[in-house]
Amino acid sequence: MFYKTLFAFGATALISAPAMAHSGHDVSSLVSGLTHPLLGLDHLLALFAIAVWGSRQNQMPSTRLMTVFLAVMALGGVLGMMNLALPGVESMILVSVLALGLLVAGQVHLSMIAGITMTAAIAMVHGMAHGTEIAGANALPYVAGYLISCAALLAAGRFAGQWINTRPRLALATGSAVTLSGAGIALS
Repeated sequence: MFYKTLFAFGATALISAPAMAHSGHDVSSLVSGLTHPLLGLDHLLALFAIAVWGSRQNQMPSTRLMTVFLAVMALGGVLGMMNLALPGVESMILVSVLALGLLVAGQVHLSMIAGITMTAAIAMVHGMAHGTEIAGANALPYVAGYLISCAALLAAGRFAGQWINTRPRLALATGSAVTLSGAGIALS
């Protein structure tokens, strides 16, 4: 099962494109919400890495981190729809991908407060980016699809992380690949 999950993630990552400048796509349908996280490399990297990293944390259950991520991302989406997004959100998303890759590669453990705070900050900027792009649209089906897809990616990353984190070299390779991919997005 793990190899199928890892293969599906890898295949999706290969066909994904950077989702920078989160605009110009349909934000009114369930299908577009379901596919958007799968077709944006920054989404795949961030969601996969936060779940892999979270599955390694001893201080907090990874399910709590995933719940915090989804809830705060939804809150960030609401703030973005109200045009309360921070400037430089896209840059913050890239920094989050780079940082998450380094956390996975270094198999870093954080305290519960630090881990939840970092997870919430990353989720907030991701949510704000999407809230801004859907402001003024009737986007409830899109948001539902997006959250479902994000939850599925987080679950797959958590499952993969339980295996990856028992192999230090694989964790280093995975984290390095996330960081290098994030750097590639930044340079593109």
